[in-house]
Order: sequence, then C-alpha cells, then structure tokens
Amino acid sequence: MSLIRRYPTALDAAEACGAEILRLLTEALRNKPQATLAISGGSSPKLMFEFFARSTFDWSHVHIFWVDERCVPHNDPRSNYKLAYDGWLHGLPAANLHPVLTDLVPEAAARNYAREIESYLPFDVIHRGMGADAHTASLFPGDPLLNDLTSLTGVARREVPRVTLMPAVLESARHTLILATGARHAYFGHDNWAGYAPGLKTIDDATYLRRRILHAFEKAEAEDSAEERRRLMTFVVVGGGPTGVEMAGAIAELGKEAHYGLGCVIRTDDQPLSRIGDGVLRHHAHAGLGIAQHEVPARRCRG
Repeated sequence: MSLIRRYPTALDAAEACGAEILRLLTEALRNKPQATLAISGGSSPKLMFEFFARSTFDWSHVHIFWVDERCVPHNDPRSNYKLAYDGWLHGLPAANLHPVLTDLVPEAAARNYAREIESYLPFDVIHRGMGADAHTASLFPGDPLLNDLTSLTGVARREVPRVTLMPAVLESARHTLILATGARHAYFGHDNWAGYAPGLKTIDDATYLRRRILHAFEKAEAEDSAEERRRLMTFVVVGGGPTGVEMAGAIAELGKEAHYGLGCVIRTDDQPLSRIGDGVLRHHAHAGLGIAQHEVPARRCRG
C-alpha cells in the first residue's frame, strides 16, 4: 500500500519520517532479535538523523546499511557515511554499521557490498530520497542499471562513481519510506546555469523573475548601443514545457510595443533549437518575437 503524507516544513517531514521508521523497527524487533535499516544521504535526511540522535531508541539491535555511497573516503564531506556518522551513528556499536568499503575500486566495492548485505536481506526498512532529476538511490532516469533486476548492487557512473543498491534489493524491502522535502530547479545536468537562470516554482521566484525582466526592459529603453540593447533583450527559457511556453508568451506580450528587437531562445537538453522554435513558439509570432536558431551561452542570460 502506498501512502503520501504532506507536512508544512522540511523539519516536520524529516521528524515524521524518522518517527515512522522507529515504529517499524520496534515492530520488527517484537518478532526477532535484530532489525535492519538502509539509509540514504543528501540534505533532507540530515534533519532525520538529528532526530534519531535525540531519540531514546535502543539502536544496539539494529544493523545499519547504506542505500548508496560515493566512492570517496569516509571522512570526505561528500560521503553519505560521514553525514550519518557525524550527526547520529558515532555512538553505535561498530559491528552494527555496514558501510560501503570505498577504499576499493568501485566494481570491487560493489561486489564486496553485495556479499556484505546478502545474508541480511530482505531489509526491514529502507529509507530513500528523491533528487531533483528524479533519481533515487543512485539510479538515474534512463540508466541501464534500472533494467538489471537480479544484481544486488551496482556502480552508477557519475562524475564521482557511486555504489548503489539495485532494484532487486530496493523493491524487496518489507517497508520503504521516501523522504522528499520539496522541489528545486533542475538544469538538465548543467548546474552552472543556476546563477544565470532563476527557476520558477514559488511566488517569490515569480516576483524575482518579473523584477529582472522589467529591469532589462528599462535598461534597454535607456540604452543607445544597439548591441547592448540586443543583449538586454535576449531571454533564454530553459525548457519547452508548459511553464516555458507561458513564460515566452508573457515576454512576447511585454515586447509588443517595444521599439527594439526582442529575441527569445527556448532550449531543452534533448531537442535541437530549430524544432523547438518551429513547434513551440509559432503561435507567438504575431507578437514580433524573434526565435534564435543558435545556441546562446549561459553568460548571456542576464537582465
């Protein structure tokens, strides 16, 4: 059975998730001497780990595993082990902790972890998160690892390789809880765009965007240089979905009465601009919106 619960803050969600995990572990320990819990990393569970550390729960009968781990030393700030250990696990018996041995090469670390977890399966509880790009554990949309339904562990080939539990383990857990503390903006793998392209998910985001766009129009109105006006009036919309189309249309409406050229590029990561321009913005042509058929570097997305 799937159940979605919503909470007003990230702290409320993290503590509610933590309380449910404690309830499930307590239930498991009524029937056997030891229980198992696999945890994830990231920013969201940090609050949950702090909740665990404050609790009076007896962790001496629980074995802790990791859903995924970057292949970095355990004292590296990127380590999921370090995140949990520093905020919660440092007082637990070492025999109860089952981290990925990241001093091995990734493939060897994955094989070793498969042997480590095999006798403990299925896990009583697995805690998972959800990334902005919809990945869970270290399984990313479109990754061939998702098609492997028999292996216990695998290696996700990212900038830093990661050892991850595989679907066979994740889907066999007696209980799974996903802690997701709100949407953030995704930049199709180009996080360096964030400084130039504010997202649009909240009222504050919308008013900030409006302020930047109107400021660009005001500056262009007072600008004598045609080249600088062209720069100020070039807007890049990342994504050709409903939000991107509406944003392009709104900018076009603003530019109707302008006496200088208005250009807009809509870009997604998997479609050439020529197709997007013809298919997405055709109905905005009456507003005098020029559609660029070339790539615009992120540094020009200023206003």
